[in-house]
Amino acid sequence: MRWFHYNIDKVIRGFQGIVLMLAVYCLFDATRYVILLVRQQDPQQYSDLLNHFLVLALLSLLYLLLGVWQRERIRLKATIEVIGDGFALFDQTDRLIRCNPAFAHVYGATPKQLKRCHLHTILSDGYQKGRGIDPHGASCELWLNRQGPKKDRTQHRTSEVGTWDGRCLLVTERMTDQGERVVVHTDITHQQQQKEELLRLATYDALTGTLNRRSFMQQATEVLRQNRLRQRPVALLMLDVDRFKVVNDTYGHAEGD
Repeated sequence: MRWFHYNIDKVIRGFQGIVLMLAVYCLFDATRYVILLVRQQDPQQYSDLLNHFLVLALLSLLYLLLGVWQRERIRLKATIEVIGDGFALFDQTDRLIRCNPAFAHVYGATPKQLKRCHLHTILSDGYQKGRGIDPHGASCELWLNRQGPKKDRTQHRTSEVGTWDGRCLLVTERMTDQGERVVVHTDITHQQQQKEELLRLATYDALTGTLNRRSFMQQATEVLRQNRLRQRPVALLMLDVDRFKVVNDTYGHAEGD
């Protein structure tokens, strides 16, 4: 069954060839019956000729249906390859059935190189090459146990991970009814950068680069709470510059800032 998954395109083309040869043979045989019918006028030949044309019609219909199926598979494959998100389909044993270039590029490979590879192998090879998901200093074995397929094969799992080249990916995993795993990598680097920038603007003062009043009060409250629990002393130092208005009035606000 697994072999059928990986070679279905070849199977369809081969089956189409067989159907086409049978149709040609049936058409040739029907032509022979037409010639005999013209020469001998045997009523039995009518029945045989009709059977031949029925078989020929069925073979032609089967050939057309196989062609439609093949075109739809090609269209689906082309669609998967051109989408910006990384897409991968793994079988019940977590071996790769198909992926698009966007998914393979994350691990420094091509779809052909990753085909039939186990998910652990893909993650491990990417780790060794410094490509793919960044473990942030974790050991390879520990990281694989955390990032690899779960034994319970949950129906849905989503996580945000970083890559070695500095990108941020939203990794979504879903299970099909047949037990196959669908993995989608969505690049959310831009959204993450915007989120961090908004957090920075909401936390720090744009002029001095220090914590604004709200953030300072939050962090100071937490520091006081932690040191109170640990019974440690806390010191606060505040500096003030006397007659700073003179600096602004003399040299301008830009120099004062």
